Amino acid sequence: MTRMIFVRHGYSVANEEERFAGHSDFTLAAIGLEQAKCVAEYITKNEKVDKIYSSGLLRTTQTVQPTADALGLPVIADHGLREIFAGEWEGMKFVDIFNQYNDDFSIWLNELANVRCTGGESAKELFERVSDAVVRLGEENDGKTLLLATHATPMRVVDAFADGDTYEKIASHKAPPNASLHIYEYENGKLTRIKTNIVEHLNGQITKLPPTV
Repeated sequence: MTRMIFVRHGYSVANEEERFAGHSDFTLAAIGLEQAKCVAEYITKNEKVDKIYSSGLLRTTQTVQPTADALGLPVIADHGLREIFAGEWEGMKFVDIFNQYNDDFSIWLNELANVRCTGGESAKELFERVSDAVVRLGEENDGKTLLLATHATPMRVVDAFADGDTYEKIASHKAPPNASLHIYEYENGKLTRIKTNIVEHLNGQITKLPPTV
């Protein structure tokens, strides 16, 4: 059995500016850096982490770096944990995406399972990539506890995967708050939810979610 502690990245500059970050490399905003310290305090008090992974993007790496520093562990990049690749939407403000790509963005807002970001990744491709990463990391790290820093939409995939849902049900799983923690156990291809949406470590620093990632 592998204990998997997922954390959505802290509040980023893209969140602050209401931009669709995707694979674009935005840093954490000031509050996000504080949230990262809160994550480290919670993890070091409550968990014995063996390995730390991030999506390889700055906002996830910065979220777990204080924990890595405290534990003396490296942060291992795994691109399977990345946010959906947004194609032509990368880095754009949501309002501009809505105005310039209304048909595709309306599918994102209303029929997430059927979306393909214009010139980018589809919800189905994202689901396959993230669920494959969960299985791979779970199998490679049997008996260990992992901290995995990822993004809003991949966390929806993780939650759906734990319920045995396909990509078609991803919209029924809500995006979690920035820097929230989610604990699962993986064994023999199955992911089991232990405790999710942990936010008490954030000392009230829960930020309002934008309409997407």
